[in-house]
Amino acid sequence: MLMTKYWSGIWSYIYATAGSVTAADDLTQDVFISAYEHLDSFQGKSSYKTWLFVIARNRCKDHFKSAFIRRVIPVGHHQLREYASDVSASAEESAIEAITGHALWRTVLTLKRPQREVVILRLHQEMSFREIARVLNIPEVTAKARYRRAVMKLGERVQKEVLASEL
Repeated sequence: MLMTKYWSGIWSYIYATAGSVTAADDLTQDVFISAYEHLDSFQGKSSYKTWLFVIARNRCKDHFKSAFIRRVIPVGHHQLREYASDVSASAEESAIEAITGHALWRTVLTLKRPQREVVILRLHQEMSFREIARVLNIPEVTAKARYRRAVMKLGERVQKEVLASEL
């Protein structure tokens, strides 16, 4: 039941963080395997959704700690923009683009990771700032500040794109 309810949200979060369909597929599977193996340790201090996103974030951190992964997967803003513009025919990517809009999704991917995470958790996963703070292990006020800065940056970037398209 947890898998059915939260799979796509976890997958979307990991995809946006890792920037790779393959990594998202593998890490999402790892998240649910880990959750199943440690279900007895769930203390109920948060929702299952928050708990799963904490596991997902930790899996993403582990993913980026690997020296091999750092050499293979681009994580810079420039590379993320290039990756985001390379549209794949996978069902998952099609679903994400249908939900968020391709242009907005590409713009979100250009944000720095701390801001990108908050935007994804807030808008795509519909988490409260309290839940976001728990997932990211930051104060709630920090989650709100990151979100506010991200929204301002997104607004500026969208405005620039609109102005550029009018010329």
